[in-house]
Amino acid sequence: FGKKISSLNNIFFNSIQNNKPFITLKIASTADGKIATSTFESKWITNSVSRMISHKLRSLNECMIVGTGTIKKDNPKLDCRLDGLSYKSPDIFVLDRNLELKKDLKIFMNKKRKVYIFHSEKINNSKFKTKKNIKHIKIKEVNNVLDIKQIIQNISKLGYTRILVEGGAKLSASLLNENLIDEITWFRASKIMGNSGLNAVSSLDIDQIKHLKKFKLINTKVVDDDHLSVYRRN
Repeated sequence: FGKKISSLNNIFFNSIQNNKPFITLKIASTADGKIATSTFESKWITNSVSRMISHKLRSLNECMIVGTGTIKKDNPKLDCRLDGLSYKSPDIFVLDRNLELKKDLKIFMNKKRKVYIFHSEKINNSKFKTKKNIKHIKIKEVNNVLDIKQIIQNISKLGYTRILVEGGAKLSASLLNENLIDEITWFRASKIMGNSGLNAVSSLDIDQIKHLKKFKLINTKVVDDDHLSVYRRN
């Protein structure tokens, strides 16, 4: 217990000192690293115990980052659904570059949770009614995508020190490309999907071994027939 408190304190003080939140990437995949079928079906790759641990992970983070693909596909609540911990559901940051998401989605239903919508600075957000718990933030574009470094800076300025990423292959790749991921919590089911499945991380454009993203395995455990690995950035 003391080690856990010490770890959380280190995360907090490092975030303040470095002006960068501690970012955890959560991945739930098959044994061969696929997060969905070619038709985007992803429920349920991992087992119910792994999903409970994932909800616990949500409760330990102050906010989450997700992309529009995840929201459109599943219309998730992205809350913590463990008894007694629903109040610990993290705030949500959504990357909605062109402001395509409809406001009747489940993530917007809980008026007690803050939802921040990052969108292109080229988009006029004045047509959207201001709501107490929903705020729009303009972000510059880099190569036709939102600048992920500016996004993290904005989250840090708002006072968040721990971020959980549950956002799909492209968002994961953009954060890894900028070396912004501090820890990876990876659930692997004892299932094989093959080449037609969607990769957990999209292309990082790496063509040499020396350029691989390096992480250290710090914990591993078997969760029924799933396997949980935790990696920390070197």
